[in-house]
Amino acid sequence: MGIAGQHTCQCRSIKGELGASIAVSQLVSEPGKRFRGSVRLWQSEPIDTELSIFWDLAEEEALCVISDRAAGKKRITEYRLRWRVESTFQDGKSRGWDWEKSHVRALDRVNRLLLVLFLLLWWLAHLAATCIHHGKRDRYDRADRRDKGIFRIGRLYPFDIERRNARGGNIQQCLLFRKEAHGWCFSLRF
Repeated sequence: MGIAGQHTCQCRSIKGELGASIAVSQLVSEPGKRFRGSVRLWQSEPIDTELSIFWDLAEEEALCVISDRAAGKKRITEYRLRWRVESTFQDGKSRGWDWEKSHVRALDRVNRLLLVLFLLLWWLAHLAATCIHHGKRDRYDRADRRDKGIFRIGRLYPFDIERRNARGGNIQQCLLFRKEAHGWCFSLRF
């Protein structure tokens, strides 16, 4: 779990003794530096935990991660991997469909709602892949730091196509199915 640098901690020595209380941000003072070790955090409600800190040269501040597992570079790497999917979780929750606010309680209706949501997710992933394939991702997401998930990009892409082409002629490329001479086909191509 990531924490803010203003939290205070006491570092544990090799003998297990606690040191003076300092701000977590004081443990790593400049970019390129690391810290790892056992600490006691938050003196009002103290918890004993492992603390890993790394200040990447490209970042404005250090990344501080606590865990119940041994501190070190591996905890930082695991935490960064988690953030690759965080925007996808937000798409299904607060930045997307607000699934957690649904008042559907009957199991058969929940199953139908989930089916529709997963079909939408599938379609939006297809739209995002189309957008990225055509080199248009930078219209919707920052180039220096990718902070929009593929589902948000997929939601923005058809609106942009519609806005740019008032007659909606290119919107057909967004559909999952296309009509062929012999019937309807699923579209896997971009």
